[in-house]
Amino acid sequence: MELTFQVAMRTTATYPPTLTAMAPGQDLVDRRRTLLTRVLTGYLAVVTVAPIATTPYRSDDLINRRTPEAFAASGQSLVEFIVAWVGPWVRDQGRLFPGSALWTFAVFTAFQDRVSYKVFLAGLVLLMVALVAATAATLTRPALLPVAVAGCVATLHLRDYFDGLDTFSGVMPFTICGTLVALLLLLRRRGWASAVVAAVVWTDVLLTYEVAIVLTPTLGVLVWWVTRRWVRALPLLVPMAAVSAVVLVLRSRVTTYVGEAYRINLEPDLVLTTYVKQAAGALPWSTQWYPGTTATMAFDPALLVLAALVVAAPVAVLLTVVASRPLDLPRGATAQLAMLGASMWLLPPVLVAVSLGWQTDLPPGRHT
Repeated sequence: MELTFQVAMRTTATYPPTLTAMAPGQDLVDRRRTLLTRVLTGYLAVVTVAPIATTPYRSDDLINRRTPEAFAASGQSLVEFIVAWVGPWVRDQGRLFPGSALWTFAVFTAFQDRVSYKVFLAGLVLLMVALVAATAATLTRPALLPVAVAGCVATLHLRDYFDGLDTFSGVMPFTICGTLVALLLLLRRRGWASAVVAAVVWTDVLLTYEVAIVLTPTLGVLVWWVTRRWVRALPLLVPMAAVSAVVLVLRSRVTTYVGEAYRINLEPDLVLTTYVKQAAGALPWSTQWYPGTTATMAFDPALLVLAALVVAAPVAVLLTVVASRPLDLPRGATAQLAMLGASMWLLPPVLVAVSLGWQTDLPPGRHT
């Protein structure tokens, strides 16, 4: 009888009735919190990209959308057409971007009316947001994914100057998507197959937009930092070295530049001024607050109220819900994420800063 009493006491001490009763209620709260987080994250991602689908053709798209017609009228094979397109840039500017030409040709061949083209761009930017969130979750914790989406909501916006989100056949979001795909393959997969795919993807990115060259060292360091294996970074470093060598040879052979956009000028004051304009121009509303800007944009109070209700309030709710749980980030994860984000913001402007053309033509408060 005494043994039975002791067992009963231990059972009562181990499983208090009050805690047992609370468990289902707490589980329900957690499920509702998770559902709310997912709904708000998806909603905000869609709201972020939806305006892209409403914009008209502008910038280079006004010309490039006629590419399928030009190809049909040329009587050339696709290879001959791309070579003829890229050739003058290789000869006169030392630029090598066959990937960009192929991408632009494919996009405007597949989407020949404005609505389908702009919906495609919105979908591409949505994919970019998803990959940014997946990268943040990979480097930290899945719980940080909604925060990454909220960050995209706060920073992605359309401009009246050159804009990479809704123009240029989507080359900019494609480049970012390819960059993050290659990075995720090396971080989340193992073995040679993922390394080969990452190398192919990264080579395509390098041949699409040369800004990827300046990002390669950061990506290589990040891969080593996470995996502790330098060999895992080779799929990024080897293609970068090969493409860089080819570009340097092409640049050395240019004797007379056509225009000044790709002529290098290293005067410190001009480089620094242009770099600051380009880097700061990526910040939200830079056309309004940057010193010397000539941009004029009227603020409709009704539109600001709508933005507060449709965007700001859901972001606030989402961040509040996320903050109600401890994130418990891995050691070094915040530094890794900060390094990647800072590199993607602060390294590409170097290429613009050394351009003689942009040193004289880049308006204050805007970026190219």
